[in-house]
Amino acid sequence: MFDLSAFGRRLTETGGLWIPHWIPDERGKTYVRGIKVRHLDGGKASVTGSAFTVGLYRPTPIRPPTTHALVTEGESDAWVMAKMLDKRDVTVFGLPSGAGTLKDRYIDELAGFDTVSLAFDRDKPGLDAMAWFVEKSPRLEGIVKVVEVPGGRVAEAAARGWRL
Repeated sequence: MFDLSAFGRRLTETGGLWIPHWIPDERGKTYVRGIKVRHLDGGKASVTGSAFTVGLYRPTPIRPPTTHALVTEGESDAWVMAKMLDKRDVTVFGLPSGAGTLKDRYIDELAGFDTVSLAFDRDKPGLDAMAWFVEKSPRLEGIVKVVEVPGGRVAEAAARGWRL
């Protein structure tokens, strides 16, 4: 199991997992704009007053610029990959609302990278999201790569010892 405390996550008193969403201000400082809560029973909520970013989720808000990006389906897969790739020239992103909610503005965030790798689950939403990224934007043409995840699920593959 990866150490989630390195990413500012914590369990609530009721057993839910807090997921902070950071955004940078004009000076480059980051702050928490919203906190999602995922309960052990599968329920979802957010902390009152939360406002979520309009862009891709970043599990590591302060990171030097990199030349490569890797996109996962959601926050927990992004934590796994960020921990796995911590010392490499990669910025990890997660789709903030999963593979079923794709926004054209995500393309804008990824257009400045030399390569964009997609590590999505091999279920219908994940496959559809991969197709969307590969086919959607000529701005990413030639730089999008699909990561073959053993067993088709990122977190589960990492738990079995898979490394990228």
